[in-house]
Amino acid sequence: MTRTVAAVAAALALAATASAAAAREVPAELPVARTRVTATTVGSETFDLRGYAADRALGGRVLVIGGGPQPGLTVTAANAARIVPGASRRLTSAEAGSKGLIFTRANGSRIVFGGRLRAWCGAWNDPKSPRSLHVAVLRRRGLGFALPYWHLSAVASDITRPRVIRFPVGVSEARPHGVVVFVADSVTGNEASTEQEEARGSISFAQVRCAPGNRVRFTISAVLGSELGDGKPIRVAGAYAGTIGARPPGFPP
Repeated sequence: MTRTVAAVAAALALAATASAAAAREVPAELPVARTRVTATTVGSETFDLRGYAADRALGGRVLVIGGGPQPGLTVTAANAARIVPGASRRLTSAEAGSKGLIFTRANGSRIVFGGRLRAWCGAWNDPKSPRSLHVAVLRRRGLGFALPYWHLSAVASDITRPRVIRFPVGVSEARPHGVVVFVADSVTGNEASTEQEEARGSISFAQVRCAPGNRVRFTISAVLGSELGDGKPIRVAGAYAGTIGARPPGFPP
């Protein structure tokens, strides 16, 4: 059964007005365009959208769709309230900033990254240091890291074959090796890394050749120790898959 755009719009508008105690079923034949998302920030509130899909049809209207107890697509009253006009770009930004990695604070809340996630090859920290893979959340406009951001550095020669690296590595800035993951949580002011004494966990790399155009894949499950005296640990888990691009301006070659 074919539905017109107007009919879809009417159905979505009806779902948006559902009461808190009710749930509305969207017929399975509705032509919806969906994309996986992780989280988005609306005003002062951050919604955890992992496991949901967002309807990007109808000029950027976003409708969170849950599985529900009924077959097909079910919109619950709680999710219907999360329609965000014109939020497609926000959702894409949040997804791009995490790429499957979930950073969780000690209180259970998640850090939402709104910048652009980039992967590139360059020096570890200065032009004379080892060539390394970098994956980080950068500003969408201007130079440098976004806020908040996370940054992975891995010595290229240590990930040329599949391997598991355990934290903390014990990296020396004079002779870097292995992998370091750092996160700056601008909401709480906390900073944490896999090099702190209380850090633990591991990261598993597929084979990586550090050159533009090559693929990067890794999975991680770790606790990052705070670099602040009274800071709390931050947990990270998930998988990343991306393509190495050109080195961003401002970072060492």
